[in-house]
Amino acid sequence: MGHRILVPLDGTRLARSVLPWADLFAQALYAETELMRVVEPLGEVSASMGRLADHEILERATEDALASLRADQSEIHGRAASIHVMRGEVSETIADRANALQVSLIIMASHSRAEPARTIIGSNVASVIHRSKVPVLVIRPNLPRPATMPTHVLLAQDGSELAAAVLPEIVPLAQQLGWTLVLFRAVELPPPRLAFQGGSIPLGHVPDDAPVAALDNLEQLSEEAGKSGVRTEIRFGSGDPATAICEAAREAGCGLIALGTHGREGLPRLVLGSVTEGVIQAASVPVLTFRPESDVFTLV
Repeated sequence: MGHRILVPLDGTRLARSVLPWADLFAQALYAETELMRVVEPLGEVSASMGRLADHEILERATEDALASLRADQSEIHGRAASIHVMRGEVSETIADRANALQVSLIIMASHSRAEPARTIIGSNVASVIHRSKVPVLVIRPNLPRPATMPTHVLLAQDGSELAAAVLPEIVPLAQQLGWTLVLFRAVELPPPRLAFQGGSIPLGHVPDDAPVAALDNLEQLSEEAGKSGVRTEIRFGSGDPATAICEAAREAGCGLIALGTHGREGLPRLVLGSVTEGVIQAASVPVLTFRPESDVFTLV
């Protein structure tokens, strides 16, 4: 079965900003693309006239959504894009549709119509990432339109088994799209040492994970990727992980950043990991998120 891409929209310019990226991936993967809108149901009312009004409002909203999607279809070239309107809770409906279509990728703007751009990541996007079984490409507002498919993708690692589990998920995309994976890890550098009585004393916290062990970890991942014919590079950074990831992506000329996220759900709102949020907020390129089947993801 070929690739399918799901592109949730809401009729705003912000949401439509993902269409150039959707078109890029659709052409590169020769993928079927579905543009979808979710119309949220109105609250129940007791009076019959109120119910009739509700019905009419929903019908009009559905018609408007279809008209908007038809206008957006022309932005997707190659294989013709289909359109679909559903009713329900936004993130749950998007995730259900993705599962029903067995899509390979979801592409979304980082905020929806009702969510201010000053927030790091919209609750709908966070919830879709939490629910999705496939990668979600998150496009931040005002990112430049892509000219060509990126050739280098930074894959963030932290040494955990769960972080490494992203590698087999991204390798098929890397094979098809000719990506070089830049394997990156932020490490805590050892503190300076003070000479004392023939020995030395560390002037600060000594990290548990030595840079040598981190290098061994990335070299193992590089070897695994190489078995599938995927080119890799290895890079390190230090300091705040989100900042280090974004800086490394810029220095390496990466057009995408890929990372895993736990997507923990709690009250009163769904919260993604702080590294994921920090990267999406600061990155000058889109962020491709993967959620391995686990409740905890140590990196983010």
